[in-house]
Amino acid sequence: MTSAGTASRSASPAHTAAAASGPSPLWAVNAFSFLNSFGTGVITSGIFLVTKNTYDFSRTTNYLLGIVVGVTYIASTLGTGRVIAWLRRHGVPLTGRRTLGILMPLMALACVLPYVGLRMLAVEPGRSPPSWPVWLMVVTYIPLTGVLWPVIESYVSGGRRGEDLRSSMGLWNFVWSLATAVAFVASAPLIQRDAPLMILMLGGVHLLAGLVLPAFTADPPGHADDHEPHPPIYEKLLVTFRILLPTSYIFHTALQPFLPEAMATLGLAVSWQPIVLSVFAVSRSITFFAAGHIHAWHGRWSTPIVGGALMFTGFAAALFSPSAAPPGSPGIGIMVLVGGLVVFAVGMALIYTAAIYYAMAVGNAQVDAGGKHEALIGVGYTVGPLCGLAPSWAIGTGTIQERMFEPVVLSTVGVIGFIAAAIVLHRVWKHS
Repeated sequence: MTSAGTASRSASPAHTAAAASGPSPLWAVNAFSFLNSFGTGVITSGIFLVTKNTYDFSRTTNYLLGIVVGVTYIASTLGTGRVIAWLRRHGVPLTGRRTLGILMPLMALACVLPYVGLRMLAVEPGRSPPSWPVWLMVVTYIPLTGVLWPVIESYVSGGRRGEDLRSSMGLWNFVWSLATAVAFVASAPLIQRDAPLMILMLGGVHLLAGLVLPAFTADPPGHADDHEPHPPIYEKLLVTFRILLPTSYIFHTALQPFLPEAMATLGLAVSWQPIVLSVFAVSRSITFFAAGHIHAWHGRWSTPIVGGALMFTGFAAALFSPSAAPPGSPGIGIMVLVGGLVVFAVGMALIYTAAIYYAMAVGNAQVDAGGKHEALIGVGYTVGPLCGLAPSWAIGTGTIQERMFEPVVLSTVGVIGFIAAAIVLHRVWKHS
């Protein structure tokens, strides 16, 4: 347990009451997570469709936006536990529930910015609207999500352990990822016609989520002291998955800004693009649900190998899907893209499931444990777009040809994946 995590627990008398009353009801945590993931999933993953189709962002600009998302997310996730602990030490009665209650209206206000900017600013017919409102929304909204998810994760895992923790986190993973899939399908018409209005409506979903908070305990409890300690292998597996987790998000975020370009090349209408993206979210949700009920992945060194292999295979298939389509037959390329997204989602979900389980089991369900988990995701959010930004910028300046984009991205990400795989395989060989 870190010092910040200790302070965040001991400084609040409300936490004692929360621990005594047990964990927050899982239905309430899941309902709150579903509504919030409905918004954050679309904005963090679908923002690139919005910026391309509404604000006419180039591929290079979308990759730059992805880097901004990653950097701001890392900063907020790493600071969440420390800021809450500091405020409590200085007498601010800030509980976990109050923190979430403050976040909801702030996130809703951030969602207003693109709509207000579009309505207030004069736009000449045939021209894209000014993009600064969407940039302002991103640098406001993303840090708030970096505070939100570590606190929610501590509520999911607090007071739970062993099989109960695995089942609870499996169901929670299924719920939040399913919300992202539903949101992509539901938002498809508005992404094409009026993306700022869609984002405004997502802000209303955050306000709706606040109605669930009275069912939460004031603070999430830690794991009960009378439970058996976690097995020593958990700490070794945690380190291994903390290598794979950011690697998976590097792959994911290197692919995300490229997908609108790939789907346009394959001739997919804008209204169908969010639905194709939802294939990834649905496949991930199904894997999360299965992992919550089938615990064969638990405590095994084969899990990082299988998860990593599926992740790399699916990524390569999705990246090369435009090249796989013969002239005049885009359907083959679309099938390769969809199949690659499904395989990639399964591998990524296995890695995520194990990473967050071991993080919360070893970290005693602290906000800091969730913060470190989310910060590693933020590393992926930053490095992934960097892998795509360099070749995209070089193509824009005429330094390399367009046909070199996929090979350069795959090579760059492949080197990162190879290094991560070598470390993981070494750890598997050493500890298994």
